[in-house]
Parts: sequence; C-alpha cells; structure tokens
Amino acid sequence: GPVFVNVTAEWCISCKIMERDVFPDPQVQAALDGYRWIDVDVTESNADSRALLDQLGLFGPPSLLFFHNGTEIRQARIQGELDAASLAQHLDATVTLERK
Repeated sequence: GPVFVNVTAEWCISCKIMERDVFPDPQVQAALDGYRWIDVDVTESNADSRALLDQLGLFGPPSLLFFHNGTEIRQARIQGELDAASLAQHLDATVTLERK
C-alpha cells in the first residue's frame, strides 16, 4: 500500500507545529487513512542523516514524501510547513495521482 514519510527533527520548529496542529486534524487523518506512516528523524546531523537527505534530494525537515509500490511520487513531495487544509487537499490530489 501507499507509504507516507515524515522527515522530522527535534530542532525543527515547523515539524513541531505540524505534529501539533496539522497531522491530528480530522481532514488530514481521513486523507491519510490507508497510508503506512514512517517518521524519519534527522535530529542528529550525522553521516547517516546527511546520506539519507542527499539520497532523497532533501535539504532537511520538514519534508513529506509519498511512496506507492516502493516508488516515490516525486510530484507529491512537500518541503516546508503547510496548514491542515492545504495538506488535506494535497493528500486528496495525491491519491488521485496514485491511481493513475
């Protein structure tokens, strides 16, 4: 099934805001229903974290990635903070992409 990857870090203020205000939102929860959720914590800026970010082509958190059948849906990735309504809308559009 589809996988949702949340790239986060303890020092990432936007991540904290999204974890507190955005992810628990009922619209977002409904849209994420059926996704397997993986948190990728890059709090420690070590070789592993940097290698992972490089491999994914990310500058850092917050970054939200969507995978379908093991392949990232590149046009669906989000970098930076967004609000619950925007994320819910994005998720609905992403589900449409996955079905293509």
